[in-house]
Amino acid sequence: MSSIAADRSERRRRRYPAADRRAGRFGGRLFSISRIPVPEGRGRGGCVPCSLRRFRIMFMPDRASACVLLAFRAVHGRHWKAKLLSLWSTGRDVDEADGAYLRHLRNQAGPSWLRQLTPRRWRAVERLAAPGDPVLAAVFLDRAREFHRGAQIGAPIAPAPALHLLAISCELGLKAHLLGHGWTDDALARDLRHDLVRALDEAWQLGLPAPGRPLADFIKSLGPAYAVHRIDALVAGGYACDIGAVLGETTQLLDAVAACLSPAMPGAATLPTSSSPSA
Repeated sequence: MSSIAADRSERRRRRYPAADRRAGRFGGRLFSISRIPVPEGRGRGGCVPCSLRRFRIMFMPDRASACVLLAFRAVHGRHWKAKLLSLWSTGRDVDEADGAYLRHLRNQAGPSWLRQLTPRRWRAVERLAAPGDPVLAAVFLDRAREFHRGAQIGAPIAPAPALHLLAISCELGLKAHLLGHGWTDDALARDLRHDLVRALDEAWQLGLPAPGRPLADFIKSLGPAYAVHRIDALVAGGYACDIGAVLGETTQLLDAVAACLSPAMPGAATLPTSSSPSA
């Protein structure tokens, strides 16, 4: 470092205390995005934890729109994205078969979402278009609620077994959502097994709302131990969590899964027919 640069750095340190630079004042470069205020209850001190921010930026179409997108890709081949972008930019998307769905996608997602549709996200769209197994999904969801009730009863008596029951409830609830959105029981057993972290990520890719901070931390911290049947050792090593808060968040998770599996999903847009396209 030259003497001029060193003198400039020293003057900056004297003028702006370290605490001000860390807080991002005076245009300091050490501004932390974790300090950005958000609505109360979204994280410690009203801030969104880094592990949850990515849950807020992903759009996924409904099943009908996913089917139309698959059909459009099959017709137009490897350059289907460029074709759809051209149709969107010229307003000729409504002239296509099921053009109202393509217009709905343009209005709801837009060109940036289409450009960012990676192979992994495209697999999620393909799963959305699949019929799923609603009967088995309902069975998994019922078992998840049973294990949740068991965790509620056992929490004041035996923490380690209660945590294990709660992890089973989370696993079955997440897998119920996946079964309702194109996954098969064989694929779950082969690809996911007992990986709670990946199950949560896959369920989010398929439209499940993001969990709250207590449940997200619970899955992140306890999930690896649960996958290898080491919860007892984890608790013996000092692991602790606010099990009451996690129980409450898990209830909301199971309710969200039930809402996504119901025939009329809350918040789902009602599309016009292709003969009467939207503006």
